[in-house]
Amino acid sequence: MKRYIALEDNVFIREKKPELKTASGFIMPEGTSNDFSYGTVVSAGVGSFVNGNFVPLSVQVGDEVLFPRTVMNKITFPDGETLIIMKAEDIIAKLEEVDIEEEKTEDK
Repeated sequence: MKRYIALEDNVFIREKKPELKTASGFIMPEGTSNDFSYGTVVSAGVGSFVNGNFVPLSVQVGDEVLFPRTVMNKITFPDGETLIIMKAEDIIAKLEEVDIEEEKTEDK
């Protein structure tokens, strides 16, 4: 079995079926499902150098992320799996589970 490893500031994402509401509760407005997509990071590089300074990635394997469809590149590997490869900087948001009751308590 082979494992594909993203290098530098690249990430591999397993795209999820577009829905208007994600499992983590993020609600995508009507009509945006064609412009944006989301999925799970399955491989992430370590980061890159910017102006001589190392900048680590802000996402890691297992994160659910939102990204514009215009920057995604699909690649099908010899084993038949299709993943999206993109620069981590093109990811718009990381989706997180939140406990609504706990958030309400913290706001008081």
